Amino acid sequence: MPVRTRAQRQRDRPILPHEVWCNAFEHMEPSEVLFLEQVSRTLRSLVSEKSVWKAILRSVCSKYGLFGPSFPVEEMSVKELQRAALGPELFKALVTRHSWPADELHEAQILVPTSDLTPFRKRGFKMGSRSVKLMWVRHLVPGGRFLFQVTQAPTKAAQDSSFTVQLWDLGVPGSPPLRKPGLMAEIKNGKPVNLNVTAVTAMVDPGNDVSLRVATYLSGYGTGCMIKIHAVSPSDPIFKRLAELHITNVIHNLHVSNPIVSGDVMLIRVNNIVVLWNFICHSYAAIPIAPIPTEKYSSDEDIVFTGDFVMVFRRGAQWGIHVWEVPALASFTRITGRSLSIVEAVTAVPDALLAIPFPEPKGRHYHAINVPQSGLQTLPLTFDVFSAPWQKRSHPVTWVGPTSRTITSCLRCTIGTQRVGTVTNSTRRSVDMLSVDTMASFKIQAPVTGASWTSPQFAPSLSDSSLSFAFLKSRIIEHKSGGDYRVSKQHNFAYSLDTFTPFPSGPSSSSTQNTAQPGNTANVSVTRFYEPDRRLQWSQRWSACVASGRMVDMACEGGDVHLLDYLY
Repeated sequence: MPVRTRAQRQRDRPILPHEVWCNAFEHMEPSEVLFLEQVSRTLRSLVSEKSVWKAILRSVCSKYGLFGPSFPVEEMSVKELQRAALGPELFKALVTRHSWPADELHEAQILVPTSDLTPFRKRGFKMGSRSVKLMWVRHLVPGGRFLFQVTQAPTKAAQDSSFTVQLWDLGVPGSPPLRKPGLMAEIKNGKPVNLNVTAVTAMVDPGNDVSLRVATYLSGYGTGCMIKIHAVSPSDPIFKRLAELHITNVIHNLHVSNPIVSGDVMLIRVNNIVVLWNFICHSYAAIPIAPIPTEKYSSDEDIVFTGDFVMVFRRGAQWGIHVWEVPALASFTRITGRSLSIVEAVTAVPDALLAIPFPEPKGRHYHAINVPQSGLQTLPLTFDVFSAPWQKRSHPVTWVGPTSRTITSCLRCTIGTQRVGTVTNSTRRSVDMLSVDTMASFKIQAPVTGASWTSPQFAPSLSDSSLSFAFLKSRIIEHKSGGDYRVSKQHNFAYSLDTFTPFPSGPSSSSTQNTAQPGNTANVSVTRFYEPDRRLQWSQRWSACVASGRMVDMACEGGDVHLLDYLY
């Protein structure tokens, strides 16, 4: 081995202390840290230390909201730690690699998972002479290792009024998922007969990052809703009851939304009331919002909770973003008991009403809004506006080529805070500084004669406030057979904006810019997601984890539960 000269040894000596380098690594992308191995022997040695990658993985967990105990860091090698830290980047690169130009959506490649397992087999029970299938609702904990599953019998077939919450271990991310997941804990809960479990949400305990909270949400027509919250830790797998609230109302339920959690506060929408429930202090605040037409139900609005603001995206006659500031926690009203009666009240005027630009003129066009659906959001918040020409067709028709496709015009917008150089009014509210800016325009062509439409519920946990992955659905089969016209089959696609020239930003850009301008169009890539072969199209909803590349059916009645893994 040749003797290294003094100059070579001096060149390899680190300029900065070890502690400074480690602190810098936590603010870099893991792939950038790996590139430093090629700079010098000293950095290669530093980057190979296990303590460095443990710190980087902790930083990745904090950035993406991952549950730390999903990764047994003390037992993992340096290579395994690097693989875990690179998870989000690897998944994004995988989706990008299988993308297709938006004007050739009909040729989009299918993103095939590495494995498609059915670890939870069919289960049910006998009721008289017939077999009754169980209903399941699930939530994959961010990190991809742990899964919450709620099991219940259908209301009409229930022998007892109860449901069971379970915590399962699917296996360490970065390795093949377990064919037989391990049941870690379960607890049986009672419920009113007329309520069914419709959603389950898991979140990390803000005061203890190795413990989880799971909220089970039940609703029923005319009986309000119920939320039960439990705490559990993988190191101490025993469910502990944390809080419970049964919200009733004096009229039938017209609209109930899934809960959104910010710290110790949960947002629940019941009828025309938004309830903010502090489940630790057991207090609440109510915001009466404007009603929507009863025949539309939830299709004409989306609710976003940022912690400081409640934003209601309205379509139709109430087009725009209605914003309310969240009251101070000290002003919340104490709840006595486990029940809260909600009475309809006079609509509270929004603290701000933000205009949403149209990609195309309003006349003879359908408009939709693609809003992040992964729960608590942060500002700036990105959303897309879809617009497609209105077409009246009595029957599906055969796709005959690119000229027959409907072009969907889209705008990418963002909600942010205006930059004010000098504050002239000390009482100016933060809600007054919100603005909507138009960033870019783009177009998507559906593979058949129908239009492309937003599909935010496809995999909500893949969505974030920047919409790095957004989802749409479009027809992939549309034809007639004999005298019977078959229903067109739809499929889910992920789309992302590659490069674009943003519109001039500023307070007035959203009000003056209502249509796309030449030269400001974005390049769009589309990836077609894999769907197992099954009969029920309504079950195309997944709980997903961007760090592990795993996806699990969110809900189904009977049937096999699919566990997909795209990365290991």
